[in-house]
Amino acid sequence: MLMPRGSPGFNRKWLYSAMTETPSGRVLLFTTTIWLLSLVYCKRRYWRDPHSAFFDSSTVYDQGYSSVREQEGMDFLGNSSSPTYTTSLNPVICAGIATVRRSNVQYVNTTVSSMLVGLSREERSAVHVRLLFADTNPQDHPDYGRQWLGRLDHVETYNVSSQTLAHLEALEDAQNFYEKGVFDYTYVLEQCLNHTTAPFIAIFEDDLVFADGWLAKTVQGLARLRNLSDSWLYLRLFYTETSLGWDKDQDFCAARALTIGIVAWLMAFVYCKTHFYRDPGSAFFDEERAFTRQYSAYREEQSTTFFEEASANATKASESPSLCAVFMSIKRTEKQPLDLAVASALQGLTPQERADVNIGVLFAHTNPEDHPSWHNPRLHDLVDEAFTYNLAQEDHTLLHEWETSHNYAHKGVFDYIYSLQHCLNTTESPYIAIFEDDVIFADGWLSYTLNNLSNLRKKLASNPQNWLFLRLFNQERSTAWASREIGGNHEFVITIAMAIPLIALVLILRNCYPVLYRCMDNWTLAVVCLVILPAFIILFYQAGKASMLPPRPGVRAEPFGCCTQGLIFPRSTAEFILDILEERGSGQLDIVLNDIARDQGLTRYAQYPVMMQHLGKNSVRNTVNREAQAVWSMTFEQLSPYQLEQQHLEMNRLRYGA
Repeated sequence: MLMPRGSPGFNRKWLYSAMTETPSGRVLLFTTTIWLLSLVYCKRRYWRDPHSAFFDSSTVYDQGYSSVREQEGMDFLGNSSSPTYTTSLNPVICAGIATVRRSNVQYVNTTVSSMLVGLSREERSAVHVRLLFADTNPQDHPDYGRQWLGRLDHVETYNVSSQTLAHLEALEDAQNFYEKGVFDYTYVLEQCLNHTTAPFIAIFEDDLVFADGWLAKTVQGLARLRNLSDSWLYLRLFYTETSLGWDKDQDFCAARALTIGIVAWLMAFVYCKTHFYRDPGSAFFDEERAFTRQYSAYREEQSTTFFEEASANATKASESPSLCAVFMSIKRTEKQPLDLAVASALQGLTPQERADVNIGVLFAHTNPEDHPSWHNPRLHDLVDEAFTYNLAQEDHTLLHEWETSHNYAHKGVFDYIYSLQHCLNTTESPYIAIFEDDVIFADGWLSYTLNNLSNLRKKLASNPQNWLFLRLFNQERSTAWASREIGGNHEFVITIAMAIPLIALVLILRNCYPVLYRCMDNWTLAVVCLVILPAFIILFYQAGKASMLPPRPGVRAEPFGCCTQGLIFPRSTAEFILDILEERGSGQLDIVLNDIARDQGLTRYAQYPVMMQHLGKNSVRNTVNREAQAVWSMTFEQLSPYQLEQQHLEMNRLRYGA
C-alpha cells in the first residue's frame, strides 16, 4: 500500500523509533551509514586507481609531486652556482639514458635534472651518468650541445660502422621504433659495460622524473638483493600499487555476522588478488604481473646451458620411436626461438626417453639459407633430422609466391601437411607431434605425455580411431566461465537455490532448539542469505573458473581450446586427415582442425597440467602482438621445478622401468 507523505498512515516517529531503538533497525542504519561513508572515502581516496569504479579520468593525471621535482630540476640546471660533482673511478651504478628528438616537448633535461638535483658529493660520485643522443643526426635533437650537458659524465652519439648507421637511418625513416629501441637499449648497456666497472647498470628512458633520495633507496635495495641472492635479473624502479581495507565490529548479532562475513570476504578477496592475478578469466587478472615469466625463465636457463654444451655425438632416436615430433620453423624478425624450443624438448631426457622420440625440424622457407639456424651445428647435432622442402619446380614456385605474399592461410596448411607426411614417410611412430618453434617445454614432458597416451589408448581400446589429437598447450582463456559480468553466470539464481534450504534448515533448528534464536535471529539470517552468501558466490565466479576449478591432472575430452602450439595425432588419424587438409588447402589451422573433428565426429583431448608454454609475440599467422602475447599459459609459470623433477622420475619409472 502506497501512502503520500502527509497521510495519517505515514508516521515519522515510528520510522525513527524502528531505525534507532530496535537491534535490527540499528544494524540497518549503521550498515547504511558505514556504506555511505565508505563510498565517500573510496571516491576521495581511490580516484587514481584505474581498476577502481571511482577512477576519475578528468583529474587523475594532474601532476603533484612530479611538478615540484620538475621545477627543482630546472632550477638546478639554470643555477650556474650549483655544484657540478662528477663520478668517481669506481661508481656503484652506471646510469645510461638514450634520448631521441620528440615531435613536441623534450623531457631529457627534466629526467637528468631530477636525477641529479639534491645528490650529495658522495652520492654523485656513486653514479656514472651516460647520455646517448640516439638520433643518426644528433644535431636534430634540440638539447644537443646544451650547456647543462657538462654536468654529465659522458655524452655520446653513435659510434658504429657506416653499414649499421645506414640501417639505423632506415629504421628511423620507417618509424620502426621497436627495433631501434632495442638497438639503443643494447648500445647503452654495452657502453656501460665497456667503459665503467660499475657492478650495477641502470637503463632509463628520457621522459622520467626522479624522486628526492632515489639513489640512496636504490642502493639500499641493491644491497639487500646482493645479500639475499645473485640469481636475479633486474630491479624495477617504477611501478604502481594500491592497498585498501578496513575492519569494524559491533555488539549486535546481525552486525557480528556481517562483520565476520566482511572480514572473511576481504581475506578471500585479498587471497584471490594475490593468487589469481594470472587468470585471464578472473576479475583479479593483472596484465602487468600476469605475463611475468617464472618457470619458463627457469627452463630457458636450463635449456640454454644444455644447448651450449651440445656435442656432435649427442644421443639420437632409436629405429622405432614412440613419437615423431616436427618443429615447423620460420625466420622471425626478432629473436629466433627455435634453438630454445628444441633444447627445452631434449633437456633432461633420460637415454630411454631420447631414444623414444624422433625430433625433426622443418625449415619452412623455399630458401632455407634465410633461416639463421639453418647452419647452426649445435642444432643439427641435437635433432634427428633438419629438413626443408623437396618439391617439384611448379610446387616450389607456388610455395615461394605464398611465402613472399605472406599468404599464411595457404602456406600454414601446406607446412602442416608436409610435416605430417614427413613423419609418416620416415618413421613408424604410432604418434606424430607437430610443434611450433616459439614454445618451451617443462621438465619431464615426454614421459608424462607418453604415459597419458598409453592410458588414452587403453581407454579407447574399443574404438582407437575415435579421436583427432591430444593438445599439449592450452590457455586459461579457453576454460573461463560463460561471462565475466556479475550475474552473467546465474549467481543470483544460485543464491536463491542455496538460501532456501539454508533458511529451512535454520528454521527447523531454531524450532528444535530455541536457544539458537539468540545468535540466529531473522536479521542475522537475512544478512547471511542476502549479503554474505551472494557476496561469496559472486566472488567465487569473479575469481575465475581456471583458478577455482582447475582441470585435474591427466587427459580429458575438451571440444574447445586454442591454437596449434603443440598437437599430437595418432598415426591412423594423421593418415586420415591428410586428404582432408589437402582438400581444404587453406585456413587457420586450429579452426580447420576443429571443423574436421566436428564433421568427422572425432574427439579432441587436452593434457593437464600444461607441459609447454608459448613464448612468441609474433605469430606465424600475422597475429597482432597483444593477441599473440595473450596466447599464454598462466599455470605453466606456476609449475614447481622440484615437483616436476619428482614426477619425471616416477613417470620414467612407470614407462621404462628405470
